Amino acid sequence: MKIYFFSLIYKYISYVHRFPLPRKIGFRLLLFIVMFSGLITLSGSALQLYLDFRNDIEQIEEQLSFIERSQLGGVIRSIWNVDNAQLDVQLQGISNLPDIAHVHLTLDDGTVRAVGSHHMDGKRKISRSFRLTHEHLGKTVYLGILQVEGNLERIYARTTNRLIVILSTQGVRTFLVSLFILLIFQRMVTRHLGSLSESIARLDKGDLDTPLHLKRRNAPHLNEDELGELVRAFNTMRINLKHSKEELRGHKQTLEKTVAHRTSELQKSNQELSKEIAKRSRMESDLRASLQEKEILLKEINHRVKNNLQVISSLIRMQTRTLGEQADETISSIFKSSQNRIQAMALVHKELYDSENLSHVDLRSYIRQLTHHLQISFGLNKSRISLQINGDDVQLDLSKSMPIGLVIQELVSNALQHAFPAEKKGNIIIEMKQIDDIGTILLTVEDDGVGLPVSIDPSSPPDRSLGLQLVKTLVTHQLNGSMQFDDDYIGVRCRIKIPNGS
Repeated sequence: MKIYFFSLIYKYISYVHRFPLPRKIGFRLLLFIVMFSGLITLSGSALQLYLDFRNDIEQIEEQLSFIERSQLGGVIRSIWNVDNAQLDVQLQGISNLPDIAHVHLTLDDGTVRAVGSHHMDGKRKISRSFRLTHEHLGKTVYLGILQVEGNLERIYARTTNRLIVILSTQGVRTFLVSLFILLIFQRMVTRHLGSLSESIARLDKGDLDTPLHLKRRNAPHLNEDELGELVRAFNTMRINLKHSKEELRGHKQTLEKTVAHRTSELQKSNQELSKEIAKRSRMESDLRASLQEKEILLKEINHRVKNNLQVISSLIRMQTRTLGEQADETISSIFKSSQNRIQAMALVHKELYDSENLSHVDLRSYIRQLTHHLQISFGLNKSRISLQINGDDVQLDLSKSMPIGLVIQELVSNALQHAFPAEKKGNIIIEMKQIDDIGTILLTVEDDGVGLPVSIDPSSPPDRSLGLQLVKTLVTHQLNGSMQFDDDYIGVRCRIKIPNGS
């Protein structure tokens, strides 16, 4: 019902928009008042009819609930006692209830009993089925199905009659009120617009001597309303235009002489400007070519530095293999740490070589490549230790990229080496994000491993802990940042704040 009335409102608005609006303001005002009032009337009527319709439906639902509460017990007893006469009386009594049109009983042996009319459209009825059972000797015996149908024809007819009455009465009232408003508007406003239009036409033709007068009573309160203010403003404008016209005539000749003189000066300036533009274009081309050469040179330098660092890393790897079993675990760890640090520096130059921006490094991409190298270097089993990279996309200043790469390398290497002994499973998480408008970066490296030994104070690492000493030196001296280890964390969590600038 609600969808039907809102569809009717939409069709009404679409139908009105097919016709062009009248040119007269009064008729347009009448049309808009009728449209708006009609829309409000339709909306209110739709809401009221919908509420009445729902109330009638709820009454039928209450009848069905009443049957379930009060009548089913007697029907079940009559079926169990095989009292067909009493059963027929009960079914007839149910069908005589208000808005109940049909009662249909199907017993478990296939016997069917029906009372009332069953020729109704599926959309104009409410049906409810009741399963009939009886408790006998502790068992539930199935007796049959009772189906009751409520008729909605009366509700639809009453709703249609209400709609016709509401639309007819509200439509007449809306039209009469709109017509009255139109007459008042025509009397107070519209008829004076003609006089205003004539005065504007005279003004357009150059008549600045005839003042504007409206055909209305000469009452003080009328001269103080909006139309009175309009008349005074129009006549003041007419007088000002007349004075301005006289002044413009005196300035015309002076302006023409000034324009001729300025035109000559502009022509000379344009010639000089054309020469200057040509000169600057040549300089810009030279600068662009020079900049391109420098960019190529910087990329080549980064490429060569990266290759040299790779050579050094390879030499260290070869030296480690040459020592073989002669080298103890400490020496091998030192070689591997040195190799990873060199690889962290080489990755910076690789990022610069691959990027179009030679002053900043994509921190997320750099960390991803660095950790990938560490996973390979330590032979990481991804099913045992998960390494995650989270956070914002941060463009890191070139001067910060090398130290921060070494810091991440040291912290992740320590976690891979010491946080998960004896095949312990766990997670290593690296998160970076910008925490203020000036570009400060918060870098967090954490693991859920065994944590730092009690003998090691991260704020003042011992001499044997070269990695933590290197991290502290890089953060405080080269990155001009601060470092903090969370004491209450289950593993190790290091928070580093770094200003991202030169």
